Amino acid sequence: MRKLHVRSIFAALTAIAVLLSLLVGCGSSKTDISPDASSEQTTGSPHEAEFNEVGEKNTEAVEKNMPVSIKLADSFSEGIAWVRYEDQSGNEQRGLLHTDGHIDPFPPDAATQVDWMENFPSTLGSQFSGGYSYFTTVGSLKGIFVIVNQAGEITALSPNDGSSYEILCGGDGVYLVKQSVRSMTENEDRYGFISGNGNWINECTICEAGGVHPLSLDVVPSNFDNKNISFSYLGDGIFQAEYHNGKSGSMYYHRYGVVLYNTYSKRNFVVDSNTTSVFTDSSGGPVGNYSDGFVPVKSNGKLYMLSADFELTPITVDTTNTVFYSDGIIFTANCNRSGNRASWLTDAKFYRTDGSVLADLSQYELRYEDAYELYRYNDGYAAVIICGVGGGVYFGILDSEGNFTFEPKEIDVSTNLDKIGIFSSGVIVVSIENRTKIINVVGEEMQSDYLDQTAHIDYDHYVFKDGYFGLMGTNGKLLEPYIEA
Repeated sequence: MRKLHVRSIFAALTAIAVLLSLLVGCGSSKTDISPDASSEQTTGSPHEAEFNEVGEKNTEAVEKNMPVSIKLADSFSEGIAWVRYEDQSGNEQRGLLHTDGHIDPFPPDAATQVDWMENFPSTLGSQFSGGYSYFTTVGSLKGIFVIVNQAGEITALSPNDGSSYEILCGGDGVYLVKQSVRSMTENEDRYGFISGNGNWINECTICEAGGVHPLSLDVVPSNFDNKNISFSYLGDGIFQAEYHNGKSGSMYYHRYGVVLYNTYSKRNFVVDSNTTSVFTDSSGGPVGNYSDGFVPVKSNGKLYMLSADFELTPITVDTTNTVFYSDGIIFTANCNRSGNRASWLTDAKFYRTDGSVLADLSQYELRYEDAYELYRYNDGYAAVIICGVGGGVYFGILDSEGNFTFEPKEIDVSTNLDKIGIFSSGVIVVSIENRTKIINVVGEEMQSDYLDQTAHIDYDHYVFKDGYFGLMGTNGKLLEPYIEA
């Protein structure tokens, strides 16, 4: 493949971005950081109706186009998944797979495809959120961030100023950018915020203890190392910076404080020992991501609801060591581990954000091993795994009123093989009587010859099978990917 000089490629990409901005962004304000109207998603039909409908393809369209073989696929989000595929000429390409099977090659303009295969990250792109996805290049073009829309069009590129750039985190059309400046006179990292359409919300500046950056924290030791700042995105345009003195695995040795910054309102909120009487220690901070405009904040075993405007409201819940939050519902429980026994949860309850109990499961022990991603509400339902008194393990689903939608079913589990899937789009993959099955929210079961122990449910109703990246709709029909002729 012919090589192009980095400057030439950058010029070509920049020209594309400018052309796109002229075509789709005329008249937009440089301070507008909300996602484009075209990125709004429509909601589907109820899960009960979808169980036997999802996975249908447009047969007529497929017959008129060229089938391709998928080599690698990321998770679906907003109806799109990044894929690496092999075209009919045997060439490996990147593209955006849609749930009807068609793939939009990336980038759309073949003239800019030179060197993309070598410089595309192995993890492909981020999941789509607010109509956008992003990635940072590697290889000879290392250090360029790229933001694309759902059509695969490039909407933003990092500046061509000699610095190395990457997007650290983000979603909903807003992103935290790291700029690494390395020269004879400068050696520093700077951090800024950019929107999906390429408008800078905050230019890149140094984020340090005692600084003026929106995510700077004052209360830290004088010898604090700025490398010990961890960044994350909490949703609703809100980012978090955690100040600590290092970590072992996922646990901090000591955390000095947390700073939140709302890129929409440009307000920040500091959680440290000197903030208010609410936070009596420095271990407090958000639990999970924002949902319905709130996120729980934990301090000394107590919970408070923090709004996107950073207003605190105390709520009364039982004190536990495990807290999850999603879909506007709080889950609390105590996690237990002992010897070779699979970890389990006790004193489990689901709460509404006003502190009222939605579902009390404290009479049960719940399986936590192999089920770490459960116990969170998703589109009005939550999946739970109950340890039966006779030694069996049972799977059940709770509705938005906290009631089981069907009598819990006994399932197979093993500490050596994860047989519990991800609950997403109202379905989950589990093993019953040594057969891999899909169960929906009303307890209907479906099995297929394409399902085996390596299958796991993915977002937007599709099942991935490890080893060859086959995608099957939850109605048992294989997705047949293709590109337009």
